[in-house]
Parts: sequence; structure tokens; C-alpha cells
Amino acid sequence: MATEENIAAVRPSGIDDKPLWSHVTILAVAGAGGGNRTWVCNYCIKKVVGSYSKVKAHLLKLPNQGVVACKSVTREMLQQIKQEHDQVETRKSQEEYRKKQKAEYLSLPEGSDLLQHKKRKGKEVGALEKSFNISQREKADKECARMF
Repeated sequence: MATEENIAAVRPSGIDDKPLWSHVTILAVAGAGGGNRTWVCNYCIKKVVGSYSKVKAHLLKLPNQGVVACKSVTREMLQQIKQEHDQVETRKSQEEYRKKQKAEYLSLPEGSDLLQHKKRKGKEVGALEKSFNISQREKADKECARMF
């Protein structure tokens, strides 16, 4: 088994957003990159080489994930582990939503030309309106709408 110092050196940096790493002991990190690690389940002492998705499948007993479900996890433990995982997933989705909302929000500086709407004098028709015959289209749309 690895010593406590080795585990601390090997433990993933993003453990806060992946809480199930705390239920396994990480022995080694694969040198080829990616998220693969050699880990041992703290409950059934099963040794596995895989990423966080295999830890999740093992502990949450998810089928068809390429890893055997942990037989030592009881229903109560499973509920607690699911709750831990769901809390973090909810928090992550809320953070992503906030980031998306922040990115979509556009604040314009005061005095910006974009805040002032340009007014047209009279009924000047531009080249674009002429080419698509906008006024005739609007008239046809109104007549079609009356039929329904």
C-alpha cells in the first residue's frame, strides 16, 4: 500500500468537484496523461486502473461501465455517496449557469452610440428594402393572416 505522503502527492487537484475520490485510495497516476489512475476501493479492496468515471460506476453501482459494482457498499452508504455526488453536480451546474448568464450579459458604457436608436426621416426606403420588396411582403402577410 502507498504511504500517506505518496497518496497526497498523487491525489487529484480537483478533488472538491469530484468527491468520490475520497472513497478510494490512489496508488499511481498513469504517465500517458488523461485521468487514469490506479486505485483501490476503500470498502471492497478491489484494485482498478481507470478514471473518475470508473470510481463513480464502481461506488454508485452503475451497470455497463467496464467495472464491477462494489459489493461492500450498503444501501445507506449508497444513498450517502449519491447525495455527495449529486450535491457537487448541482453546484457545478449552477456555477456553469452563472458563468453562462454572466457571459450573455452585456453592459454598454455610458454615452455609447449603441444605446441611441437612429431615426429615419420620412419614409426613405433603402436598397435592402427595395431588393426584398419588404412593403409588398408585409401586405401579403397581413392578407394571409386574415384568412385564418
